[in-house]
Parts: sequence; structure tokens; C-alpha cells
Amino acid sequence: MKGRTWKAPQVDGISLVKEFILKLGGTEDEELKGSAELWRVRYAGSVFTAYRSGSLYCNGGDAPELAFLYARISELLGQKLDVPEREILIGLDETGKGEVLGHSALAAVRITSDLVPAVDKILGSVDTKTRKKFEVWDRIIK
Repeated sequence: MKGRTWKAPQVDGISLVKEFILKLGGTEDEELKGSAELWRVRYAGSVFTAYRSGSLYCNGGDAPELAFLYARISELLGQKLDVPEREILIGLDETGKGEVLGHSALAAVRITSDLVPAVDKILGSVDTKTRKKFEVWDRIIK
């Protein structure tokens, strides 16, 4: 299953998620990787990381129970996938240093809103800020 990100309006909600994963048998990392992290819990080969900004990120994994976990976490945080009201959606992203410091690339995608649930199920959230081998992206896209 693909990674996923949740935006929690309150730290209390993120605390509930932590308690839930720990009760299932998750283990909390003693050391955090950055000052922006609140906690990091590992369960079934996946890592759930809560950030001070209110975001919660799971890197995904192969465990069959992840679908249940994702649904329960969304429930605990009072969230569900919101399908936009607009008929057509366009997303843009850029990478690179820009015209001053070097080359840059721009990517765009256009989909109809009825495809949003399917795209979320297939791709979920992906941490694009960490370097990954080509095979990782190839697996995500396929």
C-alpha cells in the first residue's frame, strides 16, 4: 500500500493515533530524525511520523492491515477523502534551481474529479523530498 499523509487540526488527534498504533503492538523510536518531528512509531514494517506542523505521514508498506490502519486513523482524525467539486483538476510541480542557478523542470497533470479516489488509492501520498532510486518510483507509478 502507498504512503499517506493526514493533516490533523489538533495535537490531541495525533496523540490518539499514536496510542492506537502502540496498542496494536507498534514500537516508538527513541530518537527522532529532526526537530520538526513529534514522534515516530513503527508497525508492521511501516513508519508513522507525526510532525509539529500537525501532519502525520506513513511511508506505506506491504502489510495487509495498512488499509484498516489508514481507515481507522482517518476516523480518529475526523477525516475522509474530499473529492473536489470542480470537474477538472490541474496540478503543477517544479524542481530544480531555477533560471538563476541552473536548470529546472515543470510537470503538470490534468484529471477529472471522478478519478481522485482511484488516484488516492493507487498513489496515496509520496514523500518526494527524499532521494529514491528509480525502481521505487517505477513501482509507485505501476
